[in-house]
Amino acid sequence: LYFDVKKLVQQGSDWYFGEKKLKLFAAADLAFTEGTALAAVRRDYTAIAVIGIDVDGYIYILGLDRFQTGKMDIYYEKIMDLHRYWGFREITVETNNGGKLVKGYLEDQVRREGGHLVVNGVAHVSHSGKKSERIEQILLPRYQNKTIYHSKSGITAMLEEELVLARPPHDDLKDVLAICIAESKPPMKSGFTSKVINSAKKVTNRFGSNRRGR
Repeated sequence: LYFDVKKLVQQGSDWYFGEKKLKLFAAADLAFTEGTALAAVRRDYTAIAVIGIDVDGYIYILGLDRFQTGKMDIYYEKIMDLHRYWGFREITVETNNGGKLVKGYLEDQVRREGGHLVVNGVAHVSHSGKKSERIEQILLPRYQNKTIYHSKSGITAMLEEELVLARPPHDDLKDVLAICIAESKPPMKSGFTSKVINSAKKVTNRFGSNRRGR
């Protein structure tokens, strides 16, 4: 299912789809590669997702990014680029392996620059189930219930390839989408009533990129 990007607007610090206010969530699946093995760097991707949820529980995939890097500052720049545009207040990062180091770096940089982004960590342990099973448990029922909406811009086609192929070359985007949804909560209706938008900023083409990091 696809949503009409023209209905996505910003008023003040809030985003709306039509007249419905969205609650935003973000997540990053960090591909932290120890060492300098060129093959490993080429293989691993970091993925970031930003979603919005309305009062009826519909999920809109607002932003996606996927890139390769071994540098801490690139993780920070990519995340902050999306943060500055969409204005989400928190981001969840996967802290398995070297992810703890990246999380610490992100927190340090936000503090040094006087930012307001909160960096939360989540680690998937053995009882969380296999990665593929965990992703399916989170995404499949929502797609079957027609809860998730895509845009037709950016790297959405890459996400859709990962979703439909039995064994896709990469699963970074659907993995980060699952993390993002798992850590999100539907908004309370009392604080997210419908509203007529009189003066709003229309969304620009911010639905992800496929630029390779340094």
